[in-house]
Amino acid sequence: MAEKPIFDSIAHVYDDTRKLPPDIMTGVINTLSEVLGSDSKLLEVGVGTGRFSIPMCSSGLDVVGIDLSTNMLERCREKGFDMILKANACQMPFRDKHFDNAFMTHVLHLVENWECLLREVCRVTEHNLASVVSLWPRDDWPGDYYGRRVDELGYGPSQPGVSERELAEKIPPNRRIHIGTYTMKRSNDSYIDILEKRHYSSATKLPDDLHAKVVAEVRERYGGKTRAIENRVEICLWEIDSLTKFLHSNTPLS
Repeated sequence: MAEKPIFDSIAHVYDDTRKLPPDIMTGVINTLSEVLGSDSKLLEVGVGTGRFSIPMCSSGLDVVGIDLSTNMLERCREKGFDMILKANACQMPFRDKHFDNAFMTHVLHLVENWECLLREVCRVTEHNLASVVSLWPRDDWPGDYYGRRVDELGYGPSQPGVSERELAEKIPPNRRIHIGTYTMKRSNDSYIDILEKRHYSSATKLPDDLHAKVVAEVRERYGGKTRAIENRVEICLWEIDSLTKFLHSNTPLS
């Protein structure tokens, strides 16, 4: 996970800015329970507010979650889920093959040494790593412009690691399971308002004056636009043995 708990300041708004439609979320949880086994002992890396762990636990999975953010974990406990602990995903306090399966989403892009994290996941997991991946066109996206400006101004990288979507391009999953496709009505102004409040990790790096300057640039370029975006949601599943072989090969992944 990230070197510092950057989500401590946004734990109170995290769920509202990252949620999936109810039917898609139900499909994700039901599929994970079916594919991993309803009695599977599961580790969620980057459990956050319990957005996935709580419904996975309700579906019968035996879930333990780890995170670095104290405030995110506190929100998780407030929801009634306490099988969680504060831990660094690159140095997990678990014995080898302690879990049947592992799950993570929206985590790897925060981690500079993301290959170390994956190796640690492989160490503590016996069978599979699962992730939810959203596939939508990122052309003309204000968040990407902001990230490029962070890099250009010398405060990057805006995202030190790779997304799970990018991981699936670097290391092909053993299975890709289509959950569903839905239309996102994307209001650039709403996104920019959230960006201005620094509710995304990429927006935590710039000093206040530069942040305000870049947000103004984003508003000038992208403000006032609304688009309907098709978002395809998949579950990617990597077998631990296959993932371990990739990670220990001589093929550079970065």
